[in-house]
Amino acid sequence: MQGALQGVLAPLALIACLATALGGQVITGTVRESGTKSIIAGVTITLTDSSGVTVDETRSDELGGFRMDGQHVAKLRFLVRKLGVEPTITALLDNPADADTLRVDLSAPVIGVTLATLRVVSTVEPTRNFNGLQLQSAKRSGWRVIEPYRLVDDRSVVSTLGDLLRRNPIPGVRPPRGAVGCYRYARSNACLTLVVDGQVVGPDAFVSPTDVHFIAFLTATQAAMQYGARAREGAIFIATRRRGDDERPPKID
Repeated sequence: MQGALQGVLAPLALIACLATALGGQVITGTVRESGTKSIIAGVTITLTDSSGVTVDETRSDELGGFRMDGQHVAKLRFLVRKLGVEPTITALLDNPADADTLRVDLSAPVIGVTLATLRVVSTVEPTRNFNGLQLQSAKRSGWRVIEPYRLVDDRSVVSTLGDLLRRNPIPGVRPPRGAVGCYRYARSNACLTLVVDGQVVGPDAFVSPTDVHFIAFLTATQAAMQYGARAREGAIFIATRRRGDDERPPKID
């Protein structure tokens, strides 16, 4: 997906604002049309780090505004997508380490959309497997997801789940050095809880990399809302392939 978007760079202003808030880094901004400067609502904004791992994703509201969690990642890149808006990717940007609040303004060209006339003979409702529904739910909940198409080439060449995460890192998550041990969140140094196919299994569990469909990270707040005191420090959600398997890259809206 990233290669297909290399043609356009969105003009972007990155302004570090003074803030006294503790915890995560808040990124706010507005998406506008590059010609008329009109606001663009309903745009999908994806925030990635320098290796292309998704840090956060959201949509602009009816006023073109958006709010994201930057997680103090050192390098940031923004992708903008919507039907009728030219897919746009920014250059890799330095993220001020001491900024708890950032203001980001994005712009993208609006393009004409040609609609073809089709005669519908019959329709078949697509069948979604359980993991497809879980993946959709994880994204809607704001979890940081490592999608199946990113894992498909790596899961057969590594021996542990930790090695799989080292090849597909989640910002702030430290895998154990060996085959056993807990996964720690860098900010608190606390052990994260592993959740396999919706079952809370604790800080340590053996999961074969070849069985992994997708992985998601939940912050302490997200994990506590989902699993209560059993995952109060945060969680790593692992969906195994026995619940469904579809490695196709996501379509651009």
